[in-house]
Amino acid sequence: MDNLIKEVKSFSSSLSFKLAVIFFLVLILMIPASLIRELIREREGLKQQTETEIQENWGRSQTISGPVLTIPYYRKELTSEKETVKKLSYLYILPEALEICGELIPEIRYRSIYKVPVYSSKLKINGSYMPDKDIIANIGRDNILWHKARMEMAVSDLRGIQEAVNISFNNSPVNAEPGLSAGSPFESGFHTSVKLTGKDAEKISDFLVEIDLRGSNSINFTPMGKTTTVKLHSDWTEPSFGGAFLPMEREVNSEGFRASWKVLHFNRNYPQTWKNKKYNTSDSVFGVSLLLPVNEYRKTERSVKYALLFLTLTFTLFFFIEILNKKSVPAVQYLMVGASLIIFYVLLLSLAEQLGFTIAYIIAATAIILQISVFIYKIVNSLKTALITAGILSLLYVYLFVLLQLQEYALLMGSTGLFVILSIIMYLSGKIKWESRN
Repeated sequence: MDNLIKEVKSFSSSLSFKLAVIFFLVLILMIPASLIRELIREREGLKQQTETEIQENWGRSQTISGPVLTIPYYRKELTSEKETVKKLSYLYILPEALEICGELIPEIRYRSIYKVPVYSSKLKINGSYMPDKDIIANIGRDNILWHKARMEMAVSDLRGIQEAVNISFNNSPVNAEPGLSAGSPFESGFHTSVKLTGKDAEKISDFLVEIDLRGSNSINFTPMGKTTTVKLHSDWTEPSFGGAFLPMEREVNSEGFRASWKVLHFNRNYPQTWKNKKYNTSDSVFGVSLLLPVNEYRKTERSVKYALLFLTLTFTLFFFIEILNKKSVPAVQYLMVGASLIIFYVLLLSLAEQLGFTIAYIIAATAIILQISVFIYKIVNSLKTALITAGILSLLYVYLFVLLQLQEYALLMGSTGLFVILSIIMYLSGKIKWESRN
């Protein structure tokens, strides 16, 4: 019995048992780490909800398409009773040349700790139509209802229209009407009736649309001209160009940006003129976003993914300190250090919402490093050991910060760092006489 007790005491004081306890503590501490990730997602969801509320009041992201000339016509169709009937169909004509010039006037809207970029825009859209003579001849001039022709334009969020829309057709002002009529190729927008005759099929018709539009986050355009040219400028200094086409020319500096696009009808997957069907034009949309560049929630969540690495390395550091100082450290003190490492992520999240990610990271990392270093000093009563601990933890947090900034090279840097760290641990463990400590 005495021998059994001695063996139990010997095992409980052995390095193998201590390593097993450390491994168990790491697994236990990963539970609150996963809960913190859920907290981050919850806070990010609250931010998105707040942003949506602001966008609903001001205007959502805008996509502008058109204008398209829609002309109804009758087509003959043979019924099952071999009778010929006329059915109403629609001819859609896209602009020959479409030019859009505009200015974005951005501002930041705040609600609580959250902020959303919004904008007001002044757009001038002009171009011309040239009907396809072959299609007109195929339909038959007498079957076309020229007097019911209309020009239609799509705006994704009509609440962004704050002023009356000015439209002219063939140098004559026309009235813009809200909504779209039957047969429209769009789902949301406005239209105007235009005066056409059969003779207009042989000549060019010009148009001009002036619109003041509010929106948030981004503004996008559909290249519906045979040649579509878009020119935008703004004093927003950090634009993000995206969509199906990038600008041919762009200039971004401390005063804002200027960008211009040129898209040909060969670059998209729908024709200049079609009849009695609809095409999906969303694949050709392009534009610019005014998104804020820093997302503290994504970076914080990425940092939590390295919690296992930090717990393992810090506990390994403690393990070597325990051996080198020949002083037994209770498991509860390992647990306290682990709790400190986990609290880092809570501090980072709460501070990042107020101060931004970089400043929050510096403050949270400094606080945790000081807390753990002082704790080590109290345990081993060695200033040198405490300073070494502070230095190693500082290197770890700097290493993590670099990983979070280098998204493209994060895997390379991470794998290289792990290799170096493992090599150091293997080297140090080789100097320990494991058998003598068991």
